[in-house]
Amino acid sequence: MVHRLTDSAGAALRDGFRRRVEAPERDVVAALAKPDAVARRLLAAAGVAPGDLAADGVSVGHRELLALGVEVARQRGVGYVGTEHLLLAVAGLPGSALAKCGATPEVLGEWLSAIVGESPAHPGTIRRLAGWCRRACQWSRGRARGE
Repeated sequence: MVHRLTDSAGAALRDGFRRRVEAPERDVVAALAKPDAVARRLLAAAGVAPGDLAADGVSVGHRELLALGVEVARQRGVGYVGTEHLLLAVAGLPGSALAKCGATPEVLGEWLSAIVGESPAHPGTIRRLAGWCRRACQWSRGRARGE
């Protein structure tokens, strides 16, 4: 399965690390919690704001976070890495301030399942709908030609 970063996840990584190899957890979480990101909805559902995190949280490595995000996405059965997967990866780091605030990977995973179930704008859903529309158009064109 191919894992690609969503646009918001790529932007969050750029903003969170700013050409650094490692960044404080608080900066990374703040970058992931942009207004249009699924991670923001997860944090809100868990009752955690990026400003609530301790400034002395763990240091997050760029490559480590990306690898963990890919693993989280793979476990959830999707072919992309979004801000939600990166947030779950951060929460799973040993000594994570997110987990100390109650936003453990398990809690965030449950909220993510609830959000994805209700959100028709989720990238996986959009791809499935696009494929269905494509097949329906091909079928209707074939019927119009008398095939």
